[in-house]
Amino acid sequence: MGCAAGDDTIRVLLSAIHYPVAAARYVFWALRRMGHTVITAGPSAGPYLPWANGHNLEPFEWKPDIALSQDGRNAVLSPLQSALAHLETPPDLIIQMDAHFIMSGKAPCPNVLWAIDNHVAEYDSYDEFDRIFIAHSWGYMHDLKHAEWLPCAHDPQHHYVTEEGAERTIPALMIGSGYRGRQDLIGALREAGMSVGAMTGLVYDAYNAMYNQARVALVFSIRGDLAMRVFENMAQGCIVVADRGRDLERVGLVDGVHYLGYSSLAEAVAQVKFALATYDTAGQTMIRAAREFVAAHTWQARVEHILKAVNLAG
Repeated sequence: MGCAAGDDTIRVLLSAIHYPVAAARYVFWALRRMGHTVITAGPSAGPYLPWANGHNLEPFEWKPDIALSQDGRNAVLSPLQSALAHLETPPDLIIQMDAHFIMSGKAPCPNVLWAIDNHVAEYDSYDEFDRIFIAHSWGYMHDLKHAEWLPCAHDPQHHYVTEEGAERTIPALMIGSGYRGRQDLIGALREAGMSVGAMTGLVYDAYNAMYNQARVALVFSIRGDLAMRVFENMAQGCIVVADRGRDLERVGLVDGVHYLGYSSLAEAVAQVKFALATYDTAGQTMIRAAREFVAAHTWQARVEHILKAVNLAG
């Protein structure tokens, strides 16, 4: 099944090392909504589950159609040959993401690497990919000749405003792994007398429900990356207060128009205070501008870009 005349559906092999909340799951859903057949391959999850925190993750686990082994460095062993060996006929497209793959052999169809983690680590091999996309323009692999910047996005079916005009009772919120920088930010805000929600473990519907109660969404990125949560929290109708990173401007976000940026903890405290003080006035203008901006930045739009790049778009 391919993009023959009158048939725009394709078979995609999607390979990933996967946490409960990760980009490959949104890509999977986007492809399915577009009518494509998706075959998943990879470990059930990475070596740890930073979002677990005692929560039952059974409904959210990544359970691939094809199980692949991994080594101690969190790299999948020969995913191409291992996955293809399970298929009677080759797929029309292979997308590999969220993992530091060990490659060998040429694929029988377009083979795409989407390096979501290139802000923290370089992938083991990329010589045999037909197309390479990187989520962060400044990270590892940014100088590869054929690498194209393709940032993260949001999923409108999981990140949205549940009720227009509803009262929001949480002044500021941060859901995610408790990195040191995030702990310092939350501590600084609390020392300034502000109420801040901070938690791990909430995914999908629960995550969206919590952010729909928040006025301000806090972002403290890893090395200044353009985090998925920026797109998600804007779509959820929050005022985003984020540390400044180069890709925020590159994607088209404007500090003071779509979000409030900070470069120090003191500035972060000041920006959150400003956001809360002006929430019903200038804050609403910013929320509307941000929601309008991110409407085009969906995972489906990113997938459509990939399909066009490999000449598989209908």
